[in-house]
Amino acid sequence: MILFYMMKKELIQFFRNKSNVIILFVFPILLITCLGFALKDVMEEGSPDIFNDVKVLYNIEEISSYSGAFHSFMKDVNNNLDISFQSINNTEEAKEKVDSGYAVAFITISNKGYDYYRTKNRETIEGKVFRNVFEQFIDNYALIGIEEKNHSFIDNKSFENYNDSAIREESMGLRGINSFEYYTFAELALIMLYVSTSISETVYDEKYSSTINRIRISKANSVQLIISKAFVGVIIGVLQSIEVYIYSSIVLKTNWGENIWLMFAILACLSVFSSILGIVIGLATKDGKSMNSILNIIIISLCMFGGCYFPISMLKSMPIIQEIIVFTPLYWVNSALMSVSSGIKSNYAAISIALSLGLSIILVLGYVVVRWLKRGKTIG
Repeated sequence: MILFYMMKKELIQFFRNKSNVIILFVFPILLITCLGFALKDVMEEGSPDIFNDVKVLYNIEEISSYSGAFHSFMKDVNNNLDISFQSINNTEEAKEKVDSGYAVAFITISNKGYDYYRTKNRETIEGKVFRNVFEQFIDNYALIGIEEKNHSFIDNKSFENYNDSAIREESMGLRGINSFEYYTFAELALIMLYVSTSISETVYDEKYSSTINRIRISKANSVQLIISKAFVGVIIGVLQSIEVYIYSSIVLKTNWGENIWLMFAILACLSVFSSILGIVIGLATKDGKSMNSILNIIIISLCMFGGCYFPISMLKSMPIIQEIIVFTPLYWVNSALMSVSSGIKSNYAAISIALSLGLSIILVLGYVVVRWLKRGKTIG
């Protein structure tokens, strides 16, 4: 019963603050609309300029399961992207053509796998994106090959289905979806992270007011305090998701796909992470300026490497950056939202949900351990 009243109190306090309501419920609509129109020409569906008469050289040394898969891959790439494949037997000549810019890559296929040669000079964006598409395909085929040994053969149709998904998924932000669809999901995730700032402010206010003293002398405990704060954050996140869903579907004609409940589950788990982040930072910092500075640095970094400012496909084509983004929850959240809305079968949704909830647990446990090491009291 006490927990119910604490949740009720938190909700009332939040909606009394007009600035919170404006920032978390009006700003997402403005942000999505402005970015959608601003980048409409860059990300217009079906009209990207990134692949314009791109050439790829290849040589199949031996007929094998890899060569069959590669032929299927070439067929699907030709059907989806403006890329042409040319067979060449002279390895040195092929490498010279790649270095001169005539082709973006030279691929050698054997029964052991493949060898991918790219230019010694600065690799173009087209080359980087194509390399990501191909490597994603070949890595998946390696896993399929293991299953093939233990079960039955994998027919060409399964490769075609995978290739189509890989191409659509890798080109998100360039081909797979339009600007309104991309930034509906990306900016909703961004603004949901800012829920942490509102939650942290309430925690900070509790610490330096008589409210926290009343909570401590009441029957309420630390766990109830955390749950009540996190509850408000989750409610805000769900309401934001519903608001953006209605607006984007009716006004912007955004396609959320068929699995709406999975989309909302991904966003709800992100709101849990955002709330716990705000609670922990609010409890751990000693002054308001430090709290806001730390949260802003964390949020901007997560959004930058998570695809909220730049398309994911662009980030995945950048050296070093492509290694960093896989450690950020927003990368998996945005990838999951886009893959689910596009009907692409992947494990992004499971990873994003597990990562959001896992990081939430780690944050709480980390704070508890630090307090214990410092011989502090309970979280409350």
